[in-house]
Amino acid sequence: MADGRLPQLRRYWEEARRRGVELSPEQLCRNCPELTDQVRELIAVWETHSSQHGGTWGVVADGPGTQAGASPRPTPAAAPPMRLEAGAEPVAGYRLEAFLGKGSFGEVWRATGPGDVPMALKFIPVQSAAAEGRALELMKRLRHPHLLALFGVWQQGGRLIIASELADGTLADRLVQCLDQGLPGIPATELLEYMREAAKGIDYLNEPRQASDGRTGGGIQHRDVKPANLLLVGGSVKVADFGLAKFLEKSIATASSAMTPAFAAPEFINGQASRWSDQYSLAVSYCHLRGGRLPFEGNLAALLAGHLMRAPNLEMVPAAERPAVARALAKNPQERWPTCAAFVEALAGAK
Repeated sequence: MADGRLPQLRRYWEEARRRGVELSPEQLCRNCPELTDQVRELIAVWETHSSQHGGTWGVVADGPGTQAGASPRPTPAAAPPMRLEAGAEPVAGYRLEAFLGKGSFGEVWRATGPGDVPMALKFIPVQSAAAEGRALELMKRLRHPHLLALFGVWQQGGRLIIASELADGTLADRLVQCLDQGLPGIPATELLEYMREAAKGIDYLNEPRQASDGRTGGGIQHRDVKPANLLLVGGSVKVADFGLAKFLEKSIATASSAMTPAFAAPEFINGQASRWSDQYSLAVSYCHLRGGRLPFEGNLAALLAGHLMRAPNLEMVPAAERPAVARALAKNPQERWPTCAAFVEALAGAK
């Protein structure tokens, strides 16, 4: 049976969002901690509802802005919610064909674009898409053989819509295939080539580059490198979702989704980033893909404590490779390899 306190908690959450404040499940449930896990799951549903209906919870009789006994003021009509179903055209000329799945940042559909070109459309709920316009412009300009190609980017209906290459699968999918065949992970020679390609794409992102105003700044930290974001296209790996963490970091609707704890560098947990952070996540991904296990396992608290304080369990990789992986997983970012490519070449040279 539904708990009667949940509607009030949602109202608190909605009001905080309107003030530009993000409340965590723990903050919302400080007086009812037994509801924390349930609220954590419900927030994702509330975010989707808010993005589709303009963030409107509705007017409550006798609440703020109404007089006792008076009829509530009508809520202004919201724009019709965007239809996400097969056959719909959320962007003119781009037709949805089939739902592919939901990830950290939003849901993905197989679609066809102008000229019946197959592609993928990703839909990401955002609260304030204009907050990181510079990051969005940079995403549009990035080109590299090992970054997933973008065909178009739009903001409408409370969503960021990204059209990109349609991949054949992910390295997470390839791992499942290998495990189903009785293998401990992706075969070493095959995986090493995938890692080289991913490293090239990530190092390109991390390079300092000139902004549109002429200033030279830091590179882009992906912040969510993991097997599910390493896509297979024509037999090669391309890095997906690059730039989204930066674009969405001020978006209340998705800020909590911008990091996957199992693959997160220690500095991410502390709200920081460095040019070596994505290397850490790539090393965690390598462990998982090589041996089917993570260097830190357990519940959320155990994962975070492992990243922050504990030595990684590297039994899933051969002994000769462990020094290279251990360096990439150093708690201090400056003690890691200078680049992702250097890390992968150290793996290749391990005997």
